[in-house]
Amino acid sequence: MPGTGASIFPAWFHYESGGAPSSLLTGLVSYWLLDETSGTRSDSVGSNHLTDNNTVGYDTGMHNNAAKFVKANSESLSLAAPGLINTIIPAKSMTISMWVKFDVDEYLIALREGVTGSTTAGFTVYYGNGQPKMEFVPTDGTHELPARSATLTTGVWYHLLYVYDNVANTGLVYTNGVAGTLAEYAYTPSIEQGSFRLGAWSNGSTGITGLMDEVAIWSRVLESDEITELYAEGAGKFYPFT
Repeated sequence: MPGTGASIFPAWFHYESGGAPSSLLTGLVSYWLLDETSGTRSDSVGSNHLTDNNTVGYDTGMHNNAAKFVKANSESLSLAAPGLINTIIPAKSMTISMWVKFDVDEYLIALREGVTGSTTAGFTVYYGNGQPKMEFVPTDGTHELPARSATLTTGVWYHLLYVYDNVANTGLVYTNGVAGTLAEYAYTPSIEQGSFRLGAWSNGSTGITGLMDEVAIWSRVLESDEITELYAEGAGKFYPFT
């Protein structure tokens, strides 16, 4: 028996008012609070801690602090090859969730895994490219097919969530809890081994100017009620989802 005051549950286990842990903990691979003011950004769930490249800053986030990127300084947060996403898809479905606020309306890279090159096998989340939308783009080395967000405005926080369903072979973007147009992938995305990077291209170039907060990856498709729960009418619900 544990001693007085000791817990029989692991540190991540939390009860909600109904007495059961949140379903959002199921299949959660990595979660970055991005609360740190400098240096390594810790993975609160696993061991995929992100290296700070060129001194990523911080500012007020959706919840506590957020990572602040300046494109001109080539700032990014990275995980060395083999990365992370290629260990999940195409073998499994995947959900990516993030809060973003962009300061400038220009071509920006928010997330990339794979080798450098727009048509090489990889996975990219980018903004701009002639339209003020985020595009979640998996490629197989030849094809790329984006699933797009709703139109975004600079200086505003948005909750963006991307779902890749490896059974239906589809991708879908939710903007502030609302689903966009379904993208049906006529091929199976293939992610080459390369660095996983927030705030820049694979080689650290391009980047973003703005804030990112509460970034998470699941190895499954989140249900619609879970997506609504995460957005929480703009207030957000954050790890450990109590």
